[in-house]
Amino acid sequence: MICSYISGRLGNQFFEYAYSRALQIARKKNDKLCFNFELVKSAGNPENGFEDSLQYFNVTQYQVSNRNLVLVHGTLLQKIIFILFKLSEKIHLRLSWFLLFHKIGLLFYSYEEEPELYLPRTTTVITYGKFGNPKAFEFIRDKILDEFTPVAPPLNSNISLYETIRVSNSVCISIRRGDFLNDEFKDDFFVCDKDYFLRAITIIKGKVLNPTFIFFSDDINWVRENFRLDVPCLYESGTDPVWEKLRLMYSCKHFIISNSTFSWWAQYLSRHEEKIVVAPQRWMNNTNKRFKLLSKNFILI
Repeated sequence: MICSYISGRLGNQFFEYAYSRALQIARKKNDKLCFNFELVKSAGNPENGFEDSLQYFNVTQYQVSNRNLVLVHGTLLQKIIFILFKLSEKIHLRLSWFLLFHKIGLLFYSYEEEPELYLPRTTTVITYGKFGNPKAFEFIRDKILDEFTPVAPPLNSNISLYETIRVSNSVCISIRRGDFLNDEFKDDFFVCDKDYFLRAITIIKGKVLNPTFIFFSDDINWVRENFRLDVPCLYESGTDPVWEKLRLMYSCKHFIISNSTFSWWAQYLSRHEEKIVVAPQRWMNNTNKRFKLLSKNFILI
């Protein structure tokens, strides 16, 4: 069995699912998947995207548990080591627990760790982390493309937009604002300001013949007011469900993304083989780390 703690909204959930799915296929043991969404529920309300968003896509079957995955599904050794770890936390005993965890099938990683696929020999594997390394699941890319297709068909209200995306040199511009502007997150995550997008638009205009820019944002009214270009522009309504918005985005031919996992997945799920992707050269402020989801094929600015 492969058990995973799921966190965040759709973008993070996709990374966590993809890592678990890659484990399931690579281990060749007919492992069942079990996901715990309690971290998602505690982070916010469903209307703000904090729900089991995997349910809207053609993912493989999984169980859901709201209990401690180690204590319920772990092996005896995993349970013993985990309990010792919890006791050590209470007495502030610092040991290299996570190195031991990995050896016994508890794949727990911190926020900035981007592990490649690691295959424990244990009967049960339990994961916790963001898993933002595409190399871990690249070998099942075709399956990911299929499974991250929405269950529901395209909305009739977007037929005209889909057609424009199909017949034009469509460029998806994903502008993340929302909580990135809050005091809690701004210093770390507000990377892509208006100037970034204007520079990215200039780059695309120099590389794509007659582009049509399709804007997507969690603050689409702000985008309408601040981006007036001399080329065709269209704006997603801002009211589409997350699965419809993602499909509209990945249907585009080229991409200007922000430092958002949701934005990243739009370009990854694109079927356009000659896509051009412009991305920020850093994923977070206050760090020199080069995140692995920033592909060498991206144009970084």
